[in-house]
Amino acid sequence: MKDSDQHNHEMKDFSHHNHEMKDSYQHNHEMKDSDQHNHEMKDFSHHNHEMKDSYQHNHEINDSDHHNHEMKDSDQHNHEINDSGQHNHEMKDSGHHNHEMKDSDQHNHEINDSGQHNHEMKDSGHHNHEMKDSGQ
Repeated sequence: MKDSDQHNHEMKDFSHHNHEMKDSYQHNHEMKDSDQHNHEMKDFSHHNHEMKDSYQHNHEINDSDHHNHEMKDSDQHNHEINDSGQHNHEMKDSGHHNHEMKDSDQHNHEINDSGQHNHEMKDSGHHNHEMKDSGQ
């Protein structure tokens, strides 16, 4: 776990998890953040979470200049979050979901965010959500 200018990081796991958090500027690291605050990840079941940033490829998590990201999962799998320059994203899921958040400033997506605030996504049940974000 490597942090620079980062505060209040919490990672709580309570079961069989496979968490990998990698930064876009590096490879094969557990967690590296720059200028990031208030990241919280809580998992309560068999999960395979992937958080990918718009500035990288094939990494688990990459955040720079991100604030107030919160991801809470219970009984869900295969989550992907791709944010670039956004704030106050909250994702709460209960159930078996397959969430993808990727943004490339394009159309025909359920949610396309670029430099926005206060997005909240709450799911309960079997869903397949696709959120793509990129402020470029």
